Amino acid sequence: MTEATFNEMDPIMGSHANVRPPLTINAFNTGYTDINTASVKDDDDADMVVQEIDETDTEGSQRGKKKRKTRTNSNEIIDFLKQKFNDEKEAEAIIRAENQAAREKHLDLMERNTEASCSIAESFKIMAERMK
Repeated sequence: MTEATFNEMDPIMGSHANVRPPLTINAFNTGYTDINTASVKDDDDADMVVQEIDETDTEGSQRGKKKRKTRTNSNEIIDFLKQKFNDEKEAEAIIRAENQAAREKHLDLMERNTEASCSIAESFKIMAERMK
């Protein structure tokens, strides 16, 4: 860091190490607060917060876990997944067959090219022998 940069930052930061102090979140605040200057609220304030929450509840209301819906279509899901697996398996078999046919066609073409090259080489040998 250059001295000019430090001199520009010094009036903004003052003696603080960070521009924003560490974030502390608890039941009493929801923003940025300096840990050194944060004050703990009294127990009276905490009781008031709890009382406000209790007042919003209706009398006789019960809270509990929600019941899960039972699965009635599990066989349908299994059948669907089996069908999907079989379809994908058939599609892969078709693709493999197409790739195999393409490879065989390419191999046949390469073999014909090799045979043609060999016959051309033989022709050149015969021509070279006749020219001697």
